Amino acid sequence: MRARYVFEHIMLPYLLDRRGGDFISVLMMQKSALLYKLCASAYAQEGETYNGTEADFGFDAARLDEQTVCLTLSMPAPEEPGDCERIYVLASGEPLRSSFFTAERDADGGLALCAQEGDVRLTFGAFGDETEALRLMLGVHKDKKDE
Repeated sequence: MRARYVFEHIMLPYLLDRRGGDFISVLMMQKSALLYKLCASAYAQEGETYNGTEADFGFDAARLDEQTVCLTLSMPAPEEPGDCERIYVLASGEPLRSSFFTAERDADGGLALCAQEGDVRLTFGAFGDETEALRLMLGVHKDKKDE
């Protein structure tokens, strides 16, 4: 299994699911440094070496509404189809609920939005711009909250 896949599709969703608000708090403090450490760890677990730097990662947080924050994690440049260009984490509520989304390059070079819940991946397909993607993610997150 490729180390990058492990980092983006297994390690980060697991930490968000199991550690929830604690992980998000640490992520908001350490930002790109934490993403770099986690990525290097995933590569090491797969017997590979991550040759990138902390500067390969980006982090931004924005409030979408009075209850929901969106963390945008920019990943290193995609190398293969399925690699994430960005990861979005929507979080809200008490107790904290989070939703995990990826923006991935497909084989044709287009950007597809996917949601991941444990081992289940849903692909919503191509999206035009980030505003459109955020609207879709917020709708999915609110539906999850209502369950």
